[in-house]
Amino acid sequence: MRPLGILGLSLLLAASTPPGKFDYYVLSLSWSPEYCTGPGGARNPAQCGEGRRYGFVVHGLWPQFEKGWPEDCAPAAPLPRSLVEKMLPIMPSEQLIRHEWAKHGTCAGLDPTSYFNQIEKAFSLVRIPPEFQSPLQHVSFAPETVRQKFTAVNPGMMANAIQLRCNGRYLREVHICLTRDLKPRPCTASVRDTCPSSTLILRPVR
Repeated sequence: MRPLGILGLSLLLAASTPPGKFDYYVLSLSWSPEYCTGPGGARNPAQCGEGRRYGFVVHGLWPQFEKGWPEDCAPAAPLPRSLVEKMLPIMPSEQLIRHEWAKHGTCAGLDPTSYFNQIEKAFSLVRIPPEFQSPLQHVSFAPETVRQKFTAVNPGMMANAIQLRCNGRYLREVHICLTRDLKPRPCTASVRDTCPSSTLILRPVR
């Protein structure tokens, strides 16, 4: 969920923003084991069923302003079934795919195929540190260590391009700020970190 403090500003911007008018992207990577502990996971056996063993998956690729963000910028064209199936390996929820297209994809100024190609490209450009690929037990890191591990395996990515989202002490998402041509860039204040300053925990893959 986006920060509530600037929600009103974002709604105002969204209401008057034409598709394609934005400053940068946020690639949101969801830690699947954390999602699967919640009520959404119980309703999504494709992602959270026994033995699925997903680590980081794509939550979305969100157009962003320097202050705030647009949403629901235009009527959402129907998504072909073939396109949905193509995205399931990295976005393992049909409901999520359709939701992300309607809420965020319509603001990118792209047709559905081009938008989801952009998501695939963004995800392929971000390397996941080995420690975060498929841990079989709970692991703990300081937030700054998580950023350091991402920057170490992603040349050109700076620490301030990465913001972490937590449920309490448990890592929920990693947000990576990217230029419109998918190069790392600093995040602005509306992309906020919500993790504790000391230690965060990653649940093991399921």
